[in-house]
Amino acid sequence: MSTSPLFQPIFFTPIYKDYLWGGTNIAKRFKRLDTPVPCAESWEISAHKDGMSIVSDGALKGQSLAELAKTFRRELLGSRSPAETKFPLLIKIIDARENLSVQIHPSLCDITADKDEIKNECWYSLNGEGVLFGGFQDPFNKRETFELACATDDSSFGGMLATHYPSAGEVLNVPAGLVHAIGAGSLIYEVQQSSNTTYRFYDWGRVDAQGNPRELHIAQAMRSIDWSIEPSKPIAPSPIADSPLQECIKTPYFRICKLQNSDASFTIEHTGESFYALFASKGGFSIIADGCESRLPLGASALIPAALLRFTLVPDDNNSEVLITTL
Repeated sequence: MSTSPLFQPIFFTPIYKDYLWGGTNIAKRFKRLDTPVPCAESWEISAHKDGMSIVSDGALKGQSLAELAKTFRRELLGSRSPAETKFPLLIKIIDARENLSVQIHPSLCDITADKDEIKNECWYSLNGEGVLFGGFQDPFNKRETFELACATDDSSFGGMLATHYPSAGEVLNVPAGLVHAIGAGSLIYEVQQSSNTTYRFYDWGRVDAQGNPRELHIAQAMRSIDWSIEPSKPIAPSPIADSPLQECIKTPYFRICKLQNSDASFTIEHTGESFYALFASKGGFSIIADGCESRLPLGASALIPAALLRFTLVPDDNNSEVLITTL
C-alpha cells in the first residue's frame, strides 16, 4: 500500500448554481440534501475560477483542483493533457426546468476570442426527457434571415434550430461554433472544456427576479458561429470489443464510456495517459485502489489520478451504472 495521495480516488464538494431556469431533479434523483432551490447546475469536477472544486476528504482535503494540477502535473492529469499544470475539463450535472437560452460558445471562427475560453462540450441524457437544440434545420441556407431575427429579438428563429429528443443514455455532441440550447425537462451530464463563456442569442422573453431581461451578446455570438457545422444528432452507446464497457462519445477533447448492467467487478489498467473522472449515474460502486476501498454512491463523482495505473470498480448490483470520462 502506497502513502502517495494520488494512489486513491479524489472526492470533491459539488459547486451548485441557482440559475433561474433550474429545477429540483438533482436533489431528488441523486438524494442530495444541500442543494439550493432552484438548483440549475452541479459542478462536479472543475478547476475553473467561476467554480473551483475543493477536495472534501483524505490527505488532500481542503486543496483546490487547480492547486493539485500545479503540484502534481501529469501525475494527476496524464500524458494526453494539453496543458501540464491545468485541469482541461469541466464536468457538470444540468437540470433544466425551463429552456436555457439559445446560445453559442467562443470558437476559432472568432479571431478576437480568448483561446482559453473556446469550448467544445457534449450532453449525456440522464433521464431521456426534454428536448435539445443543436445546429440549424437541414437544409439551412438563410444566414441573413437568422441575422435579422437576432437583430430584432424575433423568437421565430427558434424554429430554425434542429430539435432532438434523445433517449436516456444518448449523447449530443456540441462543438464550439454550434448554435444550441438545452430544452425544458432535460437532466444531463455535461462534459466540456474548462470554459465558462457563453454568448446568448435569445432568452425566450425571460426576465430575472427584478423584472429585467438577461443580457444578450449578439455581436460576439454571430462572430462565433461556424456555418459549416452540420446539425448534431443523438449518439447511442456502442459496445467495445472484449470489454464490458460501452463507448458513449469520443472527440479530440474527451471520451466518455460507461459500465452498466454488470454484476461483476471490472478492473481498469492503463499507462498514465489520462485521469479517469467517474460518476455513478445509477446505483452505487466500490472503488478498490492500492489495497483500499472507497465508496462511490449514487450521484457521486470521483477523480482517479493518472498515476493510479490500476483500480477496480465493484457495482452494488447489476442495475448500477458509472460514466467514465478520460482525455
